[in-house]
Amino acid sequence: MTGVSIGPMDWRRLLHYTSYRKEGLILDKRGLDALAMFLNARLYLYSNVYYHRTTRSIDLQLQEIFKETMEILCPFHPLEEIDRYLSLTDWFLMEKVLEWKDSRSAKERRLGKKWADVLSRKLKWSSAFEEKLTLREIELGRPTFLTPQEVKQRMETFLPKRLKGIEFHVDMAHHDPRPLNPWHESEGTTLLIYDPGSKRISREPLRRLFQYIPAKVAICRVYTSTHRYDRELSRAARRALAPEGYLEAFETNV
Repeated sequence: MTGVSIGPMDWRRLLHYTSYRKEGLILDKRGLDALAMFLNARLYLYSNVYYHRTTRSIDLQLQEIFKETMEILCPFHPLEEIDRYLSLTDWFLMEKVLEWKDSRSAKERRLGKKWADVLSRKLKWSSAFEEKLTLREIELGRPTFLTPQEVKQRMETFLPKRLKGIEFHVDMAHHDPRPLNPWHESEGTTLLIYDPGSKRISREPLRRLFQYIPAKVAICRVYTSTHRYDRELSRAARRALAPEGYLEAFETNV
């Protein structure tokens, strides 16, 4: 449906070499390549489907109308009247909001028009800048990713004076493609590797494998309602994302 191919993923081989013993969940060392393929496929799907620029643009547009919409469709407390939410499906929502274009309520007509734009893909926000970051790439300059608010504030200081006050949004989509703490026994996610040559079970091969899987990925995008200032916004975004010590080098090399 999305038109995106995830590429090779040998799930049969992964299942074949996976077993459960008294030590925990065991993966035969011969299945490590299949595990790497699976993790990279997950990363690809997050980047190109779940966190696709159009998907995030739609999410951004829905933020403006979703709260008011839910106040009309389901103004009930879910803990007290959970049964009233049984009919609140995606299809119900889409059919209902499309009816609002002829509503007697001015609020419903306004929301109905905005929903019609979303459902017909008349999107308000377009991507002016996109950069994929990993913790490994920026760990020398910054221990964690900047928040969207921090990136936007930094960008505003780097924009030309004539563009001060321009409307734009910063979106930071996070994903960690690795299993959650696979060698941390206390969290119940232990994954051990069996070496058929030495007959030993350990976590070390998994640690080595994860050296080649990004620790965490963030896709930073800047959205604006016009492509007129893409160049200026892109330049400001790159400067905003640069670690503090690299700004001088950035100015010299650009």
